[in-house]
Amino acid sequence: MNLVKAIYKAPVTVKEYWEEKGATVVIIRYNGKSFCGTANLSKMDEGFYSKKVGYNIALSRARIKALTHFYKQEKDKFNVRNQFYQEVLGLGVKTPTEVDPLGAFNRNMMRCKYRADALKEALDKEKNMLHKYILGQDKAIESVKRFRQKAENN
Repeated sequence: MNLVKAIYKAPVTVKEYWEEKGATVVIIRYNGKSFCGTANLSKMDEGFYSKKVGYNIALSRARIKALTHFYKQEKDKFNVRNQFYQEVLGLGVKTPTEVDPLGAFNRNMMRCKYRADALKEALDKEKNMLHKYILGQDKAIESVKRFRQKAENN
């Protein structure tokens, strides 16, 4: 299974809601590791706590932590393998066909790079989606605040 898809399907092991504090905590577990995401209600938005919104934000932050962790891991794997490959080539003394005639080592190294690139792309996409989601929630809260203010003034 694709690593990005697996992270998105990772089971949620903890869902905690503290309405009085306006906080939500979500923990997902993947590959033996736990990743925690939190959502805290802003002081300016008091009275607008929503379990669903808090859950979505906390889950997204947990996924971001998981994607970041595995992105760094894959990037490090690629860097180590690439460094080893360059050392074996003698920093240009030998040709790749002399050292790796079938290209298996190079393909293995490039697989790490492709996984790292896919994780980076998913990470950037998740961060962007979270940012847009939070902006949308802010707009909705401001709209409700304006509506309530108009109702109080009448």
